[in-house]
Amino acid sequence: MPWFELARFRRSRATKGAVVAIVLVPLIYGSLYVLANWNPSDNLDRLHAAVVNNDEIVTVGSGKDETDVALGRVLAAELVSSDDENNYDWRLTNAKDAAAGLADGDYAAVLTIPAEFSADAVSVSGNDATDTRTGHLGWETNDAYNYINGNITSSLAARATGSLSDQVTEQYLDGLYQGFNDTHKSLKQASVGAADLAAGSVSLASGAGRVSDGARQVSIGTTELAVGAGTLDASARQLAGGSGELSDATTQLAQGASALSSSARQLDQGATKVSRGAGQVAAGSRKLATNADALRDGATNVASGADQLSRGLDTTSGSANQVSAGAGSYAAQMRQLADACPPSPALATYCANVRQAAAGADQLAVSTTALATGVSTLATGADPLVAGSARVASGADDLADGAATLSEGASSVASGTRDVAAGAGRLSQGARRLNEGAGRTDDGAAQLTSGLGQLQQGTGTLASKSTQLAAGGVEVAAGADEVAAGSDDVATGSRDLDAGLAQGVLDVPTYKAEDRITLAQAAAEPVQADVVRAHAVKNNGAALAPYFSSLALWVGALAIYLMLRPLSARLLGTTTPAWRVALAGFVPGATLALVQVGLLVGVLELVVGIEAADPWRLLGVAVVTSVTFVAINQALIALFGSAGRFLALIFVALQLTAAGGTYPVETAPGFFSAISAWMPMTHAVQAMRNAIAGGDAAMAGDVAALVLWMVAALVVSTLAASKRRNVTQHALHPALVM
Repeated sequence: MPWFELARFRRSRATKGAVVAIVLVPLIYGSLYVLANWNPSDNLDRLHAAVVNNDEIVTVGSGKDETDVALGRVLAAELVSSDDENNYDWRLTNAKDAAAGLADGDYAAVLTIPAEFSADAVSVSGNDATDTRTGHLGWETNDAYNYINGNITSSLAARATGSLSDQVTEQYLDGLYQGFNDTHKSLKQASVGAADLAAGSVSLASGAGRVSDGARQVSIGTTELAVGAGTLDASARQLAGGSGELSDATTQLAQGASALSSSARQLDQGATKVSRGAGQVAAGSRKLATNADALRDGATNVASGADQLSRGLDTTSGSANQVSAGAGSYAAQMRQLADACPPSPALATYCANVRQAAAGADQLAVSTTALATGVSTLATGADPLVAGSARVASGADDLADGAATLSEGASSVASGTRDVAAGAGRLSQGARRLNEGAGRTDDGAAQLTSGLGQLQQGTGTLASKSTQLAAGGVEVAAGADEVAAGSDDVATGSRDLDAGLAQGVLDVPTYKAEDRITLAQAAAEPVQADVVRAHAVKNNGAALAPYFSSLALWVGALAIYLMLRPLSARLLGTTTPAWRVALAGFVPGATLALVQVGLLVGVLELVVGIEAADPWRLLGVAVVTSVTFVAINQALIALFGSAGRFLALIFVALQLTAAGGTYPVETAPGFFSAISAWMPMTHAVQAMRNAIAGGDAAMAGDVAALVLWMVAALVVSTLAASKRRNVTQHALHPALVM
């Protein structure tokens, strides 16, 4: 029993073929759909895309690190030269051509590289966070052409921007590491400066040690100075003793002069005594003249020496004051150097040596001050000595004159007593002068004694301090030279260290929290893709609505002719023209199709909510599509009978795979791309896409193509009507009835 129904299909080849065709329907549908969507991503190179490069070259870095950056050229070159099957066939063009091609569907996508792209992308390499910008690439697709193509473009955009971001990040990190190198160089220079500073500190410490050694030698010189001062003091005492003897001699001279004056007065009492004493007087006067000359020479020498001593003491006093002032200034500078010493553990020894040198300088200043005071006192005491010596020399001159006069008088006495009276007068006068000169000589001798006492004190102080000053000054000068040299090294090293650290500070920028966030974001994503969908649809459902609506309208047309006859048998038996017979079979189906279209579009728009850009245009396209599909199904069934319905099933499967309803048809095998433009559903899908998305590209052409299919189908139906009027036995007894 179950096999009785199938047994009737054994009657003829047609019935057997019908069974085979029914069995093959799933195979045909399944294989066509799988083959059409086998691997669309490997056929993206069949889709044309446009790249518009407006990017301008920028220069980054400076000097030998200066580099030209042209990321736009790099990206455009990579895209255009790419033979990757997973990428579009990119073509370099201008903005006008790209816009027209995108609108017409000639370009699946358009990439626009802005003029400031390279400058924005590499701005993260700078140190100014406020000037950091992200490079943007403009990607544009057209949902009116294909919705899924927009998704593919978004994926390609992410891949391209990721690759560019990697390049920019690589360049950024290279610059960052170069910055580390520059910082290392600056710190290395700072290290050299620190080494120079350390060497200068060692030299400074050595100089300070020399200063300390000089201070010790000054102490030793003080001891030796004490011995020399003792010797000088003994000599001064001997000089003082000699001045005492000089004073005694001048006293005796004064007494002799007084006696001479008395004798001269007594001369008048007796020429005899004068005559006898004339020879003695002459001899004594000659001796006296000789002694007076010696006294005069000695007094002159004393006066000259005292004057030289006074001038030397004045000079010494000035020098001592200068030394004292210099020592005080040096001590002040050393104290300032000690006070300015930085509190660094690395300079602890250096600072200790500087403070020790400052203390030694203070002691030296005290000693030089005392020396200057002693020399000043000695110079003050030397002035009376000079004056007394001058008076002694003057008295000695007078004494010499008196002695000469006495000698002349004695000679006159010896020559003759006639001149005794006159000579006695002159002798009396000379005696008085001698007495006065002797008095002055005595006063000068007293002043000489006093001055020599002061000289003794001054020379003791001078001897005590000058030796100490000379020895200590030499060592202090040598140590000070080394300290100065060390200080220069320290200063040079400090400047180098400061310059190196300053450069290091400049090379290592600092950022505020918001700047760090900005730089981090820019470095993490230096390039962004701005994907824009032209005529964007609401969602995936709205994008696929043209595809599924076309399928629905085809199924609706097929269902209509499951109920209606494509050609009226009654009219075929009349003389009604074939074209009117064809229209008579078409109009009822078209009327039902209009109802189908109204319901479909109304539910999609009002219930599902696809939100078509132009619902009325969508309705019009759907009407044209539906009546075209009705005409095609009428023609197939009118021409092939029941087999036409099977052919309609096969034809719709072929159309669905070639219409590009999901992926662009260019991604399907070449066969489907070749037949796509000839399929009515291709134009129906594209026209509905434009109506839903709002595009205008080639819509009139799609509608025209549908109208041509409708007219062609009506022509076929007319031919079928003419053919059906010739009734055959096969027509009266068909092998297959459905």
